[in-house]
Amino acid sequence: MNFFNKKIIIFLLILILVINLFLLLRNISAPFIRFNEDNNAVYGLAANNWLKFGIFKLKFGMAIHWLTSLEEKITYYTNHPDLFVLPTLFFYKFFGISELTTRISPLIFSIFSLILFFFLIYEVYKDYFLSFLSTFIFATLPALTFYGKMLDPEIFVLFFSLLSFYLFFKIKNTGKKFLFYLFFLTTFLGNFMGWHFYFNPLIIWFLILLDKNYPKRKLFLVLIPLILLFSFSLTLYHFYILGGEEALVGLKEGFIIRTSGLPLAFWLNRIWFLLKLNFTLPICILGLFWLVYSIFKFFQNKKIILDLTLFLFPLLVTLIFRQWVTHPYGPFYYLAFFSLATGKILYLFGVKLSEILKSEIVPLVLIIFLLVGQFYSGFNALKFFDKNLILDKESVEFLKEIKNDFNPSSICLGRDQSGLGYGQIFSFYLKTKYFSPPNCFEEKIPLAIIFHPQLGEFYDKETQLFLENNYQPINCKGIICLLQKR
Repeated sequence: MNFFNKKIIIFLLILILVINLFLLLRNISAPFIRFNEDNNAVYGLAANNWLKFGIFKLKFGMAIHWLTSLEEKITYYTNHPDLFVLPTLFFYKFFGISELTTRISPLIFSIFSLILFFFLIYEVYKDYFLSFLSTFIFATLPALTFYGKMLDPEIFVLFFSLLSFYLFFKIKNTGKKFLFYLFFLTTFLGNFMGWHFYFNPLIIWFLILLDKNYPKRKLFLVLIPLILLFSFSLTLYHFYILGGEEALVGLKEGFIIRTSGLPLAFWLNRIWFLLKLNFTLPICILGLFWLVYSIFKFFQNKKIILDLTLFLFPLLVTLIFRQWVTHPYGPFYYLAFFSLATGKILYLFGVKLSEILKSEIVPLVLIIFLLVGQFYSGFNALKFFDKNLILDKESVEFLKEIKNDFNPSSICLGRDQSGLGYGQIFSFYLKTKYFSPPNCFEEKIPLAIIFHPQLGEFYDKETQLFLENNYQPINCKGIICLLQKR
């Protein structure tokens, strides 16, 4: 299908960006009430603290609770690197703090990732039509259109991973020296976006080891491990500065939790559910089919292909971080593989059908029909996130009312069973710190927010606990209630 010249592809790439933005911009200014949007509040608070007190005074450390003074005891979050928060600091500084400015930096990196993915496919296969098909799938999958605007390490790790893969193949094809420095810089910066990125340069190192003709092969084989070791050591030293040995112990404990095993049947069912949630059932089936085919071709030709390379990165994350991948966004890194796999299947379908029919018009019409169906499927899949909320708009409006009417210096926050970061969400909107029972009872904090007792027996008992400690209800809206000390 060689009628896809550069001008048409540029137009289609712009079309993809418009479609992607149409999906990404849904709820861009909405309150943090959807799946995992407590992460927006968590890292939004970190960026806000950097803005208030200065990133240098906070030693580049993430304080994910509301800070009122540098004199108070600061507990830093040291479970993973924090460079991904830096762009949000700049948006806060120049455009103010809001839901929109919290989401804008991951959204921008989502767009960068989409463009980069297009050129990665073209660099490897030199086919604009395949690049277009794969990138269209990439742009319309819920993994990107929902989680692509969540302030969390994943989208930043994905961007740097795609960039390092692109530079790897570009260096292989051109051998240009300035690309060497860009690759090493990408590897270095990527290591400070999130732990998961470390798998990427290790995969590339292995690919270079197998390729005896790779430009400056020895240089890459020596420098990649050194950069990884230096970055890892620097991160550990940073954490030690922030929290001493306690921070390193906490990091170890967090790693043990995130890599802990779960019952296999439950784990597999959970992963399959999350794959369908992030990529839709048809894309999952096509991707798994293409995976089997790619493995067969690998053993047949003894040649590593991009498909398996893009699959290996999320596979390592899945196998190592077995508990972490059970988060709703756990399969996020499979985005590139599923997009390429589906794009290749559509591409081969079009090519084979055009050969049979001796015409390119009918296959093109069918592919357009399938792409429209994929857009509808991706759009429809987002409704799940609109229906399954962690909070409601009425509760957020109530928080804003409490801020305006009482302007509390701190609040006592009732416990919940979900494990979500409701405290950070409430702090984000109330602009104050929170304490939990029994500490807040001892501190005699005048205002308390609890979850509505009608939510269940646990919350009814929690309400009774507050009543017994001389709190009386003022009002309830949404799923939360405001109480005041007698």
